[in-house]
Amino acid sequence: EVDQEGNTQYFKTNIPVPLGMCIAENILYVSDADNAVLGFDLDTKEEVFNFPYNAYGNLDGQAYDNNGHLFVVDTYGRIIKINLETGNYNLFVISGLTSWTQDIVFDEANNRLLAVGWIANAPIQAISLIDSSITDYPTSFGYYDGITMDQFGNVYVSSHQSPGRIIRYFNDLNG
Repeated sequence: EVDQEGNTQYFKTNIPVPLGMCIAENILYVSDADNAVLGFDLDTKEEVFNFPYNAYGNLDGQAYDNNGHLFVVDTYGRIIKINLETGNYNLFVISGLTSWTQDIVFDEANNRLLAVGWIANAPIQAISLIDSSITDYPTSFGYYDGITMDQFGNVYVSSHQSPGRIIRYFNDLNG
């Protein structure tokens, strides 16, 4: 964290393998790759959530649906849905995602998640929050590691495919 004078210090240390993150309701949730999903109060920095989970791959990208659910990517191609109030969870997606799924974002306007994977020519995958069905949107690149959206619904994905790049797709997911 950086204060108003420009002094830098760590927000949190000693997390073995922090990968994906998401902020929901003043809590920073962090995927500790193969151990757990952790939550830290943004004001006190105290750990307030610890969800142990033995992922097949690594726990990575996260998204919050503004309705009490945190979705966490297992890079094996699964998505875990955690009820943040009760701590209960289910495997929301167990198959159909690309290999090495890396990140997800909540697309509120379309009530879905958008996911990207770490493979050549990876599609952007839309996952319905109603029935977890998956729709593929083909792309020309691949090796995606991040995905986000702007206020207009445009989608941005980051790719390590040489040379590294960020690609914007319009809100209908056409280039």
